[in-house]
Amino acid sequence: MAKFISFEEQFETLSSLGFTLCNGLSEEDLMNKFEMERYEERPYRTLLVAMGSNKYTNGTFTSYSNNIWYFDTKCILNHGDYIKISNRLCSLTKDLLRLEEVEDYVDIEEEKAWLRFKHNGVEYHWDFQVDRAWVDVNVFVKFYELLKTVDTTISFTYLDLGGQDLLIGCCSEENFLKIIETTGLEFKWLVTD
Repeated sequence: MAKFISFEEQFETLSSLGFTLCNGLSEEDLMNKFEMERYEERPYRTLLVAMGSNKYTNGTFTSYSNNIWYFDTKCILNHGDYIKISNRLCSLTKDLLRLEEVEDYVDIEEEKAWLRFKHNGVEYHWDFQVDRAWVDVNVFVKFYELLKTVDTTISFTYLDLGGQDLLIGCCSEENFLKIIETTGLEFKWLVTD
C-alpha cells in the first residue's frame, strides 16, 4: 500500500523543488480545483496537474504556476495557438527565451501552420505539419534547440499522463534527478540528443 502523503506535505515538497504559485494564488486555490481524494490517490501527480493548469477569473486565464504546464496535445484549432505554446514554453525558461514580433498562422482545412518570431535579433520561421487539431511535436524540438542557443544548464522535461496530455517543465539535470527521486514520478527529458 502506498504511503499516505497529505496535500500540505505534497505542496511543501513541490515548493522545495521549485514548483511555486504565481503571485496572488494560494494553496487554497489549488485545494478547490480537485477533490482532496484525488490529491491523495495520486500524490504529486494531481497536484502538479492542478499547478500546471489555468485559473479563469474575470474573463481571463491565469497560470497557477510558471514552473509546470499541463498540456493537452489536441489544441491546435486557430491562429494564436502556436503563440500560446511559445509563450508558455518561454515562461518555463524563466524568460531566458524572449521572443519578439511573434506571429503564427493556423488553418486546418488549408493544412498550413507556422510560427514566426525574432530572438536575440535573429528571425525564425518554423513550418508545422497539420493533423487535424493535434500539435506538431516538432515545436518542442525547435524550442529545445532554441534554448540550447542560450548559455544555460536547463532543458525541457515532461511527464506522460497516459492520454493525450502531458506535464511539461524546465529545469537543470540536478533538479530533474531530485524531482524524480522525491516524487517517484517518471519525468523524462522532452528531447534528447
